[in-house]
Amino acid sequence: MTTPNSIKKEIVKFYKSLMGNVVASLPAISKETMKNGPKLTHEQQLSLCVEVMIELRFPRRFQDWVLTCVKIVSYSIVVNREPSVPFLAAKGLRQGDPISYFLFAIVMKYLSRSLKGFQKDKEYKYHHRCSKLGITHLSFADDLLLFARGDIPYVTQLQQCLNQFYRASRLQANQTKSFIYYGGVTQVVKDEMQQIFGYSRGELPVKYLEVPLSTKKMSFAQWQPLIEKTVARISSWTAKKLSYAGKIQLVQSVMFGIQAYWSQLFLIPSKFIKIIEAYCRSYVWSGYNVITRRSLVTWEKMCTPMSAGGLNLINLKLWNMAVAAKNH
Repeated sequence: MTTPNSIKKEIVKFYKSLMGNVVASLPAISKETMKNGPKLTHEQQLSLCVEVMIELRFPRRFQDWVLTCVKIVSYSIVVNREPSVPFLAAKGLRQGDPISYFLFAIVMKYLSRSLKGFQKDKEYKYHHRCSKLGITHLSFADDLLLFARGDIPYVTQLQQCLNQFYRASRLQANQTKSFIYYGGVTQVVKDEMQQIFGYSRGELPVKYLEVPLSTKKMSFAQWQPLIEKTVARISSWTAKKLSYAGKIQLVQSVMFGIQAYWSQLFLIPSKFIKIIEAYCRSYVWSGYNVITRRSLVTWEKMCTPMSAGGLNLINLKLWNMAVAAKNH
């Protein structure tokens, strides 16, 4: 198939076959064809990094430093406790190299700028929770979260940015690991989006980075993992005979973990704060992870500063309220 007319007929035939079909019944793209298809060479990847750095106006000297680190990559193997003669790598940086994360951030800047272009488009509709801040995406080392109003035209615009990014970098979303999550969208729209974009449908609530995400108020079952983790941390030390000072240090560590992570994200209900504090208080005075009423000093007193006669433990409720006030 080499003539323009035959190619046109094949394209028309393919798109006609899509009408009235669901994704599962459509012909699948050959993975071997994709695998053996065009890919960016190492030099092309470096060229893309340079283009982005130039666009971001990095100094010329800095660009040279980055290219030197990428091009002149050598390794040495320890044999009989002595390093061997360094040898050059065949494909430059490997995953895990300290600078690889920086290069990833530079390349992802290309996609970020494309998505931020929606801020200039007055016709584009944000996700209703993201419109005030103009948020279209959150990019992490391994994940990319995209947000849009649940209408096909706006989701299509996001997909077009991904396609443009793929053509420039050959980095593509893995459809087997990518999901679309809906909130307040009809079943008809859900089916249409799944047929058009091919991503699997995710169901809320869902866990992300060990934190439950939901469009509704979190239920008791969704808060249960926080209590279970607290009890598990304490249970791992109940068999060990710790002094009161050791128990206080363990409880402080447990409370700090909650304060540093969960309290930054949610307004924790008072009911669950009291349960967590009850487990910690009981462990301090009894040495077991079973809630008891045995307490020589009130928990409020233990949370006061040492200068006031307390043990300087974290008051979860006050910390949670302070963080919530800061974030809002």
